Amino acid sequence: MGSNTAERWWVRSAARWLARVDGVKGHIQVVSLGVTAFSTFSLVLQNSGHGEFVVPLGVVGLLGFPIYTYAYTEGGVWNQVGRDRVDLSTNFAGPTMRIDDEMTARTMLAGLYGRELTDEERRAIQEEADVTFDQYRDGIEIE
Repeated sequence: MGSNTAERWWVRSAARWLARVDGVKGHIQVVSLGVTAFSTFSLVLQNSGHGEFVVPLGVVGLLGFPIYTYAYTEGGVWNQVGRDRVDLSTNFAGPTMRIDDEMTARTMLAGLYGRELTDEERRAIQEEADVTFDQYRDGIEIE
């Protein structure tokens, strides 16, 4: 049967389109604003004697959204955006991680040595953590 959970073609097709729309749901607000702008612009066109442009511009907008949705999802943009979000959010140099890393290093060394760390050892850990934090705080380059 393959990897499809639905057997009927129309269910698979509807699910695929819902997934596509889900991929651009963040853009739907922009479309809503665009519809409002188009409505206002169409009134301006009609009041200025250029009402013949309203219908063609509306048709372009109606055809443009499904084309954009298809290109965005099937063209790989959605997948790349997802990868980029993961890459950007997988930044282990956030302030809480910086503090956690220093605390972990200090407690592990104190445990290994079986004693409290000296001020010099603490300073060395802090300096090393600062260097690493500065190196990675903007994320990492994958490419």
